[in-house]
Amino acid sequence: MASKTKKRTIATRKVSYDPSRHPSLIFALCVVGKDNAEICHLLQISKTTLSMWRGKYPEVHEAFEDAREEGAVLEVKKALYKRALGMKVTTQQVRSKIGADGKLEPLNATKAEVELPPDAKAAQYILNNRKPRDWKQRQEVAIGPAGPSVPPNVHFYLPENGRPVIVDVAPSGGEECQKQLKQVN
Repeated sequence: MASKTKKRTIATRKVSYDPSRHPSLIFALCVVGKDNAEICHLLQISKTTLSMWRGKYPEVHEAFEDAREEGAVLEVKKALYKRALGMKVTTQQVRSKIGADGKLEPLNATKAEVELPPDAKAAQYILNNRKPRDWKQRQEVAIGPAGPSVPPNVHFYLPENGRPVIVDVAPSGGEECQKQLKQVN
């Protein structure tokens, strides 16, 4: 008795292409990691239809390409975030020896889980870019009105303590300025 195998088919219905809707849906689905089969299932179209749309409509092709790039950026963001917080990684160490024939012969392999501490540079980068008002390292110099009777004020923002130090610079400059700077330090 010959066994009959049924070929599984996905029921699709006739869906007409909508340029205002489909490219953005395809982009969003690709960014979250859906593959072509899942996209076809969710849009209720066949793989052939998706392939045809990609070739026929440039905006669909661009949606796939843009999503691939966006997905790569998202992966880098996730990796940077994990590194900033610290993470555990599994390492494998293989010990081997050189055999009589000159080839490497493995002796044993050990796996170990290593905890990487938080990376201050990664955290600083994230904070500088996400909250620049609070975390950007900046040095601002503000010079007041210059004139013979009013000396200019120079503001130095020191990144070590964050407090502004005001140094009054005399119009003659030079020695008087050096004395005031030594008094502040």
